[in-house]
Amino acid sequence: MLGFIFFVFALIKVWRMGGLKLVFWGFCCDGIL
Repeated sequence: MLGFIFFVFALIKVWRMGGLKLVFWGFCCDGIL
């Protein structure tokens, strides 16, 4: 559950940044999960 909340928070954060950050976070999330 905590991981899901962190994922949503990161997703919103990335949504505002956009660009390569999105791809970077995508690989990080895949690595964690």
